[in-house]
Amino acid sequence: MSSPMDVPLGFWLRTVDGLFDSSMDDLFAADGVTRRLWQLLSTVQRNQPVARSVVEDAMATSLDGAAESAGDLLSDLQRRGWVEPNDDLWQLTEQGRSVHAGLQRKVAEHRDRMFRDVDDEAYRTTVETLAQITRNLDPEGKSSRQFR
Repeated sequence: MSSPMDVPLGFWLRTVDGLFDSSMDDLFAADGVTRRLWQLLSTVQRNQPVARSVVEDAMATSLDGAAESAGDLLSDLQRRGWVEPNDDLWQLTEQGRSVHAGLQRKVAEHRDRMFRDVDDEAYRTTVETLAQITRNLDPEGKSSRQFR
C-alpha cells in the first residue's frame, strides 16, 4: 500500500465523512435515531433552554441539502417526548435526558474506537489544521457555522 501522504486530502476527508455517517447510523439504528436527531438532541442538551433560531443555526451545516429541517427534527423529538417548548425556548424532558445519557454512552464508546491509536496531540493537530484550512478558504466565515 502507498503512503497515506500519496493520497489527496480530499479523498481522506470524503472517506472519513462517509464512514463516520454510516457508522453513526449503525450505532443509532437499534434506537430508531438518526445522526441528525442525535445532533439536534445534543444541541438542545448543551444549550438549554435554547431558542429555535439557535437550534436552526447550529444545525444549518448538518442539514445543508437534507430533506428535513431543524423544525422537522425538533417536532420529531417533541413527538417522542424528548424535548418540550416553553414559549420559544426548548429543553429536554426527563425522558429526553435519560435517552440522551444512554446515547451519549454509545457515542463515547464509538469515539474511543474511532480514535484508538490516535494520541491527544495528533487529534489536536488535526482539528487545529482543519480549522485553519477552513479559515484560509473562508476568511470571512460566510460558509462556516459556529459550533453550539
